[in-house]
Amino acid sequence: MIDYHIHSNFSPDSNSSVEDIVKYAKEKNLKVIITDHYEAVEKDHKFKFDIESYKETMKKYGLLVGVEFGWDGKSKIDIDLKEFDFVILSYHAYKGYDDIQKMYENYLKDLYSIINVINDPGQCKK
Repeated sequence: MIDYHIHSNFSPDSNSSVEDIVKYAKEKNLKVIITDHYEAVEKDHKFKFDIESYKETMKKYGLLVGVEFGWDGKSKIDIDLKEFDFVILSYHAYKGYDDIQKMYENYLKDLYSIINVINDPGQCKK
């Protein structure tokens, strides 16, 4: 079994150490890539980590270096995604709607726009 969307204590939404994740994965015969949050969104700068320390930790445990890159398609990209072996693109800036259907529609439209921008690096602000 494979799980490439795991967060360690490098993310604010996990308390699991990389060591514990690796130990558990070995016990369960799982192939894992840890993809901690790194948000490049002007409103939410708290989801960032020291990239060099992160890479060193992953390599210490023989893991590929992954990241869950959160982006709104507008904010400055302050990270070189080529430094990672595996990247998950995420979009978490869709909150604030009372109408769940409207929120979902806008989320999909925004995500489509973000995918188009990220596929054209000339449009990405660095």
